[in-house]
Amino acid sequence: FLVECQRRAPCVLVGGAALSGAFLSHRLSKTVDLFFHTSEQLRSLARVLSEAAAAVGATIVVRQDSPEFVRAELTIGAQRLDVG
Repeated sequence: FLVECQRRAPCVLVGGAALSGAFLSHRLSKTVDLFFHTSEQLRSLARVLSEAAAAVGATIVVRQDSPEFVRAELTIGAQRLDVG
């Protein structure tokens, strides 16, 4: 999902998922925090989140959407992740 998001808008994985998954490998995170340098990049991805989810066989439901912040729930099989 992260790669699909990055194909659609420049973003970086940050927070616990970045530390635990990419660097320390000590635990799984159920939260995917994405950082954008501009609100335009965020809005660009927000418009195509469902496409990015579908590309990996997942579904996504946007729970909160404002000009500077989006929170969504991604479901891949039986796994649910919080995306923000």
